[in-house]
Amino acid sequence: MDSDIDLYDKMLQCLQPNSSVQELRVEGYGGMRFPSLLSNLSNLVRINVVSCRRLEHIPPLDGIPSLEELSIGHMDNLEYIDSEGVGGKEVSKFFPSLKKLEIQYCRRLKGWWKKSRGEMKDDSDESTVEEELIM
Repeated sequence: MDSDIDLYDKMLQCLQPNSSVQELRVEGYGGMRFPSLLSNLSNLVRINVVSCRRLEHIPPLDGIPSLEELSIGHMDNLEYIDSEGVGGKEVSKFFPSLKKLEIQYCRRLKGWWKKSRGEMKDDSDESTVEEELIM
């Protein structure tokens, strides 16, 4: 079983998609780590990640300014969409082009970020944190 996971991880890490790719669909991926290839695909308009049952988080996606549609589904172990948090990014720059967000059947989902924005800001009070984008 562990060798299968390693094989999945290596297989997806080897992909070298063209940077002009606009749509990415990952279905049934059995690895535990999502590859960093998303950071090189800044022209993506649609991302669909489904039935990747072992993944606990996916890499940050808010750095893809052209992303219009994000669909995540049937992710049994998904706890956080972005485990790295958003740091000092402004809410207005969070997915500036997003028109459609679909999250289905992610029963272990705890939140968007592993750390809440309130934990990342030292000088904020609770009322400000509540007004910010928190899932």
